[in-house]
Amino acid sequence: MIVVEPEDIDDVVVSPPVQLDADEPASAAEDGLIDVQPLPAAAPQLRVLDLPGRVAPGKELVLRPSGALARRVLPVRPFRRRGPLVAAATVVAGLVLIAAVVWGVTGLLTGPSTTTRPAPAAAAAVPLTGWNAAPAWSWSGAAADVVLSADGSRVGILGAGKATVLDNSGVTVTTETAADSAEFLPVSVGGVPGLVLLDGSTLTSWFGDAAPVQAQLPDGATVILRAGALIAGHEGWATAQLLTLDGLVSYTSPRAGTVPIGVTADDGMVWASSRGEALVGSPVGTVARTIPISAPAQGATLSGWLAASGDTIFTTWSTPAGPAVVATSATSGALQGQAAGTDLVWSQDFAQAASGAVVFDGAAGAVSTPDAGFTATTGFGSGFYGASGTRPAVLEDGTVVVSDQTPPSTPTGLTSAGDLVLAKGDSVTAYPHR
Repeated sequence: MIVVEPEDIDDVVVSPPVQLDADEPASAAEDGLIDVQPLPAAAPQLRVLDLPGRVAPGKELVLRPSGALARRVLPVRPFRRRGPLVAAATVVAGLVLIAAVVWGVTGLLTGPSTTTRPAPAAAAAVPLTGWNAAPAWSWSGAAADVVLSADGSRVGILGAGKATVLDNSGVTVTTETAADSAEFLPVSVGGVPGLVLLDGSTLTSWFGDAAPVQAQLPDGATVILRAGALIAGHEGWATAQLLTLDGLVSYTSPRAGTVPIGVTADDGMVWASSRGEALVGSPVGTVARTIPISAPAQGATLSGWLAASGDTIFTTWSTPAGPAVVATSATSGALQGQAAGTDLVWSQDFAQAASGAVVFDGAAGAVSTPDAGFTATTGFGSGFYGASGTRPAVLEDGTVVVSDQTPPSTPTGLTSAGDLVLAKGDSVTAYPHR
């Protein structure tokens, strides 16, 4: 900004009034109070004393009035009684004129004044109703696949040829190379939740705070996960390998043509038979009991075997009313409950299973419907994440909470601290529960 003070002006000249010729109209002078004089031969100069950044050091910017401006004089008639007023007005007008010229030149030199203000920071969005917007922790890196252990104490991340395991506070437990075909699996062994890395024929297991345990699978073995039980074997299933806290334990099939589908509460392997019955067998193949699977309705046909967990065997049926999921007691064979559907979504801890709006107790098979409009899509702690109508919703402790927000990605699960875990391909972030 340039400031021109009155004392910075070299000369302001006031000379005697100019007389009007006889043929000049008097009206122009009668309205004026300013005596305008011809400029002297040496026109005054305005010296701009301070123009930072615009004038080279030691130089002066000199503004000279143009000849056209000097010739534009307004003749006025002498006004004797207004002499002091006229002189003062003349000085003021001169100062105004000079200030206007300086202001105009300054504008040309500096351009219009603009002020750039930083945009206000956008408020962090709440990922899901019930969780805070500010993350508890965040991990950066390739995250093509993210899986939580059944209890949420471990977070498994696969990406860019590496397998990384974090604890529930985001601290790295281990990082190692892994094949592109490697995968993390949540497991529950005898009620103890864990996380398993399957890389080729090698199984690495993490249970609680214990050191990881490795086991080797038979070459070419197929791995299946049934209600948290990890079972491996070859086609025909003459034998099956069950993951336990002590490693892999071998079970012999009690009958040819049977397939393992899970483990009962007393650690018996449940084998599905094409005869429409389930066999509970010991590791050496002895049949402990045979469970006939009863049809849920007249005209129903057994379609498939889903899993065995605790005292429950889950099967699918084709009925006159449509496909159904049926829970049968692994002890008595009694019908425990049913729901429309063809598959089950297991809770993260494998304590419950859902089909549509119906929730089964994973161990006892008891049926409940917390909200007829809720549909589970992902295990979420001991409950589920899904939708109620068109809105995201969470089933937690038997209550469905509809979210006002839609998370940027499908929730992976909950840590053991209750933090919501979201993965975005290049990061994993945990948000604390409110």
